[in-house]
Amino acid sequence: MRLPNQFAPSLVAAPRAPALPGAPAFALPARRSLLASLAVLLAAMLLALLADIGVIRSYSGTYHVDVGSFRDFFFLDGVYDREGSASSTWYRWTGATSTVRLSQLGVAQYGLLTLNLGGRPTPGHVDLTLNGQPLGQFTAETAPRHYMVMLPLRAAAQLAIGIDSATIAEPRSDRRLGIKIEGFTIQILRDSTMAPPLRYFLWQSVLLLAAQLIALRLGWRWHWPAALLAALALVGALLLGATLLLAYAYLSRLALAAAILTALTWGGLALAERRLGWAGHPRDLRMLWVIALAACTIRLFGVLYPTFGGQDLRLNLERLAKTSDGQMFIIDDSSEFAGGLTIYPPGPYLAVLPGLVVTSDQSALLQGTLALLDGFSAFMIGLLARRLGGNRQAAMLAAVMYLASYSAFSALAYGFSAQIFGQWLTAPIALVLLAEGALRSWRSWLIAALLLLIGLFSHIGVAVLGVTWLGLLALLTARPYRWRPIILLALAGALALVLLYIDIAPTMFAHATGKVVTRHAGKFLPGAQPLLLKGALLAYTSVGLALAPLGLALLARSRALRQSWPVPAALLATMLLYFAVDLQFAVQVRYFYFGLPLALAAIGVLLGTLAARVRWAGVVVWSLLALFLFQHLLLWFQVTFADGKFSLTPLTH
Repeated sequence: MRLPNQFAPSLVAAPRAPALPGAPAFALPARRSLLASLAVLLAAMLLALLADIGVIRSYSGTYHVDVGSFRDFFFLDGVYDREGSASSTWYRWTGATSTVRLSQLGVAQYGLLTLNLGGRPTPGHVDLTLNGQPLGQFTAETAPRHYMVMLPLRAAAQLAIGIDSATIAEPRSDRRLGIKIEGFTIQILRDSTMAPPLRYFLWQSVLLLAAQLIALRLGWRWHWPAALLAALALVGALLLGATLLLAYAYLSRLALAAAILTALTWGGLALAERRLGWAGHPRDLRMLWVIALAACTIRLFGVLYPTFGGQDLRLNLERLAKTSDGQMFIIDDSSEFAGGLTIYPPGPYLAVLPGLVVTSDQSALLQGTLALLDGFSAFMIGLLARRLGGNRQAAMLAAVMYLASYSAFSALAYGFSAQIFGQWLTAPIALVLLAEGALRSWRSWLIAALLLLIGLFSHIGVAVLGVTWLGLLALLTARPYRWRPIILLALAGALALVLLYIDIAPTMFAHATGKVVTRHAGKFLPGAQPLLLKGALLAYTSVGLALAPLGLALLARSRALRQSWPVPAALLATMLLYFAVDLQFAVQVRYFYFGLPLALAAIGVLLGTLAARVRWAGVVVWSLLALFLFQHLLLWFQVTFADGKFSLTPLTH
């Protein structure tokens, strides 16, 4: 398809100058502005305190937890896996000693704990303890009953309610069963001293301070931070009232994440403004950074919710524990590899190990790190759109599209930590090699090889895709640039093979040739299934599938890619190669996810060009994008806070 010439002029190389003349460098505001910022912060803290008091005094004060759901793990220790009865009631058996754990409930002096017990085959004695001290005792009957006991909510910050019961032997297993627990309820007894726990308010203050510091670094005028901090103060109060049993753990995680975002903003944004002058005016970079912060915030709000856990979280925590114990070679079965053995490299787990010095909350550490990496991919993809010749609108559109990407959300929801960690490197490698003169530079190829090496130590699928992409790119550029890329990539591959893959490579190759390649022998294109189309539609949307080829065609005419065209060409060729492999052998390589940065950047370039050339096009584009954002964000929060579910198909092709 030949595009009209009117679209060509905007596709010139992104500016290479350090910054536009007269572009303001960041400087601390004047004393008067700092005092205004301090006043806004103090006012927001006061609003948070008043809102907390108002909310906890207006809420019903009754909080129920269903035991037997996949979200009860946060509260219970020493219980068995969930089971279901004929009446569709879910429950768990306690052991001889089980515990219900609650944290920072001291909004009032006392509360009532009601245990919903499903009975047991024979009556049995039960002792309740509170932080090791006797709390009460009763006889659990054979019929379901509710048992109520009063709790001193301000007795301690952490309340551990022990359930010590007589046990019975289960004939079918070696389990010793105590009582069936179907749920529990906490009812706050109102009094005149109701107020938020001090530690909760302190974490609220940390969150507000972090937001104010970020706004200060972004150079916002006082009314924008005031609105942001007021919203955060009200959200914190609503969390306290609506989710009291989870509020402290949730807010403390969010506040720590906000502190990390603050540090990244003050350090990373300054570096970006100094080194990324080719991406345009500093305010354009700040806008991309704001989009990345929004992407991180959306992801962190979901994955840090205490009862959220990605599907593979348990497996990832086990691998993290093995890595921390010094086991660098984790070999296990893989459904993606037709049930054969494969290696799970230690890269992602080594990356988060330093965080264990600061916190023992491994699930929040692992999932929060992945959310940060994935959120800042929006910034990288925005920069990629600029490198490909797009204007500022193109960069913003590409970044916003990734902000609410179905594939990105799906990977987080399923807990594909190694895939997320390794895939994050795709856009940085492309940015390095798309720079002017990069394909002739030893330094650029060395950086790309080092980034590829990190990918090789993260996930076998990422390794296959990365080696293929840069291998094709090296072949395309070898002749004019004297084989330097092939030499560097060969050294990186040899290092990874010797250090990591040498023991498992023969087994994997034998399995691939003996089973993976032959399991659909005699079938014509066994991978051409409806799920393939479904995966493509979910990964890119129907509109995206229509626009991506047009965007790629537009890139083919771009003068910005006169020398660096092999980079996107090799990436596209890699996608098409594994699409053919998928059709022929029905093998999961996750090339849809791999190609997402290029696809979104190309679509962004196309839409940015339209928005610049046609007056009403910008309104239409942003309106459609807002609808797309709403749909995917709604599903994301349904998954993280309720019982929604993402399809796995965008990640299985």
